[in-house]
Amino acid sequence: MTAPRIPTAIDATAESWVDTLVTLAPNLGTYIGRSEVNNRLPDYSPEGAEAVVETERSTLNSLLVAPVVDAIDAVTQADLSAELRHGIESYEAGEHLRDLNVLESPPQQVRDIFDLMPTESEQDWSVIAERLTAVPDSLAGYRTSLSQGVARGLVPSIRQVREVSEQSRRTAGIAGAVEGGTFSAMAEGAVGMPESLARDLVEAAQGAERAYAELAEFLEREIAPHAPEADAFG
Repeated sequence: MTAPRIPTAIDATAESWVDTLVTLAPNLGTYIGRSEVNNRLPDYSPEGAEAVVETERSTLNSLLVAPVVDAIDAVTQADLSAELRHGIESYEAGEHLRDLNVLESPPQQVRDIFDLMPTESEQDWSVIAERLTAVPDSLAGYRTSLSQGVARGLVPSIRQVREVSEQSRRTAGIAGAVEGGTFSAMAEGAVGMPESLARDLVEAAQGAERAYAELAEFLEREIAPHAPEADAFG
C-alpha cells in the first residue's frame, strides 16, 4: 500500500492562496462553495486592487523559495507561479483601471453572483440582503478605478462602454420596456419570509439598483467621451 503523501510547504502556500482569494474575491468564494463570504462583494477600488497584487507578490515569493519535494510540487509551483505572475503583470499594466467588457467584468460579476446564492431558508435570504447592501460601495470603488484609468489614458472601447451602460440600465430597471430591476425581481421571490426581512430585501434591492443606475450614468458621462472607437483584440 502506498503511504499517504505528506503535505509540503508548497501545498501549504497553495492552500493559503485559496483562502486569501476567498477573502479578497468573495464572488469566487461563492462560486467554489465557501459560503462564509456570501454576504460580501469584492473591493474593486484602486486600493482593493493594490491589496490583491501585494498578496500575489508575497505569495509568489513564498512559492519560489519553498523546496520542491516531488512532481506534484513541481506542477503546483509552475502553475500557481504562472497565475500569480499574470495577475501582477496585469496590475502593473493598469488592466484593473479599464476592466470593462460585456461578459466578464465587475458589473456582470456583481449582478450574476446572486444567481448562485441559496434561497431555501430565512438565513439564506438574510445573507442575500446583506450582500445587496454591499453593491453600492463595490460599484463606487469600481467607478473610482475607471476614473483613474481615464486619467492615465487607459479606457475601454466605446462599444463596450455603451453596451455595459445598457446592461446596467436593464439591471436597474430603467431600460426601455423592462419593468422593474433585476434585484427587485429577486427580492419578490422571498415568499413566506418575515415582514422585516422582506422589507430589508426590498430596500437593499432598490439601493443596489440605484447603484447600477448611477453606474450607467457615470459610464455615459465620464467614460464614453474618452473611449476609443477601435475595439481591443488578442
